[in-house]
Amino acid sequence: MFVQRVKGVIVGAFTNLQPGFAEEELAPDSPELLVFLDPPAPAPTSVTMRQARRALLNAGLLATVDAAIAGMAGPAGDAARIDWEFSSDVLRSWPLVAALMPVLNLSDAQVDALFVAAAKL
Repeated sequence: MFVQRVKGVIVGAFTNLQPGFAEEELAPDSPELLVFLDPPAPAPTSVTMRQARRALLNAGLLATVDAAIAGMAGPAGDAARIDWEFSSDVLRSWPLVAALMPVLNLSDAQVDALFVAAAKL
């Protein structure tokens, strides 16, 4: 397959050479080409609390999350504990999710992967 790139990122793939804009040939089984042709589904924007806790348990992170939330101080900590105990869903955009990322040493991609895993439970 011949690919077109913009700033190093594949933006087009063609079976035949496209002189002037798609001249780089990649093997059909190239991981970069396969991801372009069949991109992964975006992470879910929400999962149920049960799914979130099970995914965290499976990843060995549930105890750390529970301890981190229990240790949050002040009104923000109170709000986090209420959300953690009584919400029926966890939103990916939830401020608590963002606040826990550095505690868990997780990147955006790793949190997305947890949401994908949770959605399957």
